[in-house]
Amino acid sequence: MCPRLRRKDDSWNPTHGTWYGKADVPAGPDGKRISLRLGGFKTETDQNAYYDKAGDLLAIPDAGPDGHEARMEILKMIRAEHR
Repeated sequence: MCPRLRRKDDSWNPTHGTWYGKADVPAGPDGKRISLRLGGFKTETDQNAYYDKAGDLLAIPDAGPDGHEARMEILKMIRAEHR
């Protein structure tokens, strides 16, 4: 852990570091777990808002193999857009 994440009084330093998140995506037909992991958000609020929007997009496709393929395409676009 970076020593600058905490102040001398052991409280968190709000001006150092960025927020990272992880969200599970519905498993594919093979049952393998899939996650969306992204970071570099300035605030927790920014991170939560981004993940809420990503979750809305990933919920659009129907369940099943066809929906899984569409969900993976959406996931690829989300990851590319975040870079």
